[in-house]
Amino acid sequence: MCVSGTLVTQQPTSIEELGIDFCSSLQKCKEFYIEAAKQILKRFPFDHKDRQALKCLKMLNPEAFLDPEIKKKFPSIADLYYFFRKICPNNITELDREWRMLRNVDLSFVQNRIPDIIDFWKHVHEKWRRISNIPHIM
Repeated sequence: MCVSGTLVTQQPTSIEELGIDFCSSLQKCKEFYIEAAKQILKRFPFDHKDRQALKCLKMLNPEAFLDPEIKKKFPSIADLYYFFRKICPNNITELDREWRMLRNVDLSFVQNRIPDIIDFWKHVHEKWRRISNIPHIM
């Protein structure tokens, strides 16, 4: 509505109108996010080998490593070897064996706080050195 050259929007006059307006806004937000996700998928081929390599790095994230449900998705470190042959040692079997053993080590942290990635892997290294007598790859 326009009053003397000024645009005035009509305000909802009842709770029902307010609720419908709010639901309409939520629906528009949802549609926006759905469309944004579709556009991202179009522009970035997530099934490409390089993208799969990035997904596989999630196993090194402390939050993923400490979460039992996420940890189940990465039973082996062999995927890293597939994508990063130049930085993995030649003896992938030994590395994979250590990985499987490490998954069973209690890596409790103070107050169940997840540390940053550097502190986490330093802690893992120290703990692993104390409990293990096998050659270290770290």
